[in-house]
Amino acid sequence: MKIKTIEAFAVAFLLSVSLNTAQAEKAATDKAPAKKAAGKQTDRRADRPSRESIIKRFDKDGDGKLNDEERKAAMAARPKPGEGGKPEGKGKKEDGEKKKKGKKEKK
Repeated sequence: MKIKTIEAFAVAFLLSVSLNTAQAEKAATDKAPAKKAAGKQTDRRADRPSRESIIKRFDKDGDGKLNDEERKAAMAARPKPGEGGKPEGKGKKEDGEKKKKGKKEKK
């Protein structure tokens, strides 16, 4: 009698664990498309141009592929590390300018 009771509890426990796992997996897969559909990208690549736009811009011979010259031109047009693709006049200071430290001057 005790063995049958233990077996029943074990079966019930295993079923509940497997159902919870299945529900958790379904919930995780249901949330993923909703984030993409909302257009929220937390990926760093979100502000990068698409492959198609790069090919359209640099493919001079119109074959739909970048040859060595076109690829070099595309690589040269990329922002350098540390620039971050910021517009002109933003970000880095000119060579002659220094960062002011300390308190602001009173007028």
